[in-house]
Amino acid sequence: MAHTRPETTHGDYDDHEPGVPAAAAATAAADTAPGASVTAPAHGPAPDAAGAVTDTAGSEEKPPKKGRPRPVRGSDANIIKPHRNAMRRRYDLFAKRLEAYLSSPGEETLHDLRTSIRRFESTYGALPKSERPARCGRLMSAAKDLFRRTGPLRDSDVISYMLIELGAPADSEAVVKLCRGREGALEDALFCARKIAALKPLPGAVDKIDRHKMASKRRRMIWSLFDDVRSISVTVTSDESNVEELHAMRKMVKRLRYLLEDETQYRMYCRAAAAPAPAGTGAAASPGNGTGSSVGAAQDSDASLSRVLDSVRQVQESTGTIHDCDIALQYVTANYVGLGDGAAGIFDAIQKRRHKTYLDLVGAHGDNAPSALHPKAEPS
Repeated sequence: MAHTRPETTHGDYDDHEPGVPAAAAATAAADTAPGASVTAPAHGPAPDAAGAVTDTAGSEEKPPKKGRPRPVRGSDANIIKPHRNAMRRRYDLFAKRLEAYLSSPGEETLHDLRTSIRRFESTYGALPKSERPARCGRLMSAAKDLFRRTGPLRDSDVISYMLIELGAPADSEAVVKLCRGREGALEDALFCARKIAALKPLPGAVDKIDRHKMASKRRRMIWSLFDDVRSISVTVTSDESNVEELHAMRKMVKRLRYLLEDETQYRMYCRAAAAPAPAGTGAAASPGNGTGSSVGAAQDSDASLSRVLDSVRQVQESTGTIHDCDIALQYVTANYVGLGDGAAGIFDAIQKRRHKTYLDLVGAHGDNAPSALHPKAEPS
């Protein structure tokens, strides 16, 4: 069975402080007030006036029958189209993956579902309170509860995969114990998932969320997250035994990644909305668009954002692997006898994997390396 690692994130974040490194500025373009005339800033494409492109996703959606999953609009490719605001994209993806999990509750669909919940949560956290539909908050609470209930399933999958990969017999006491525990957790998770699937779909108010207001708060959160990651990385890179700090940084980096992905989609939307109209339509191009300097600045900004996002994903991968090793080591310690004669070798192999991943993390993201831990080395 293919092993995948699901996602987690945490909390909300306050405004940034002055002096954040230049690479983070790639995500901190100036706000654009709805209806305002704008010019392209040096660090990114110019947002068009709010409402220049109308969201139409889900306008013909019908309520689901009782007890059935919510209908899903389109494919994964359609879900990421930039004309949909971030909240609609995250909700649509969550609904699609919830339906897939209920149809086939396996390890991969569980991973996809949990990832979509954390993306949904991160985007919801970037909504100004004035832009939060009431039903969206209730759905978010239910989704977070589902995430908690599927945690034991995720841990069971991760640990059993790692033990068998490292030589533990599938019929060993420790592995069988994991399988038995998974059966009970699966019933609980499916019960919770079915309850969410029976809820009414989110109203059209989700499509009317002001994406420019959302971008303003999202950028403040990104600035703050960069500061948080840099602060905790000092502790993380000084001692690999700081398990709690490594786990906390992992959650920070995941949220940072999801917000940067939302920012990337927002820029795509702004560029599409500000594009000159086709010849013969009589429509005028958006102010500030079409000059070589604006296009070049936008391209430079996008390239910088892409580099930072790649670095964030690398940190996420490394800290995720370390976390998997930590929960596996904890389980092996508690069930050492149940692994038989090979327990010592399995324990040592997990420790070596963790140590190597930690060294790679520190080497790739040390003080002098351009990375998510030290974005000041990145070009603006």
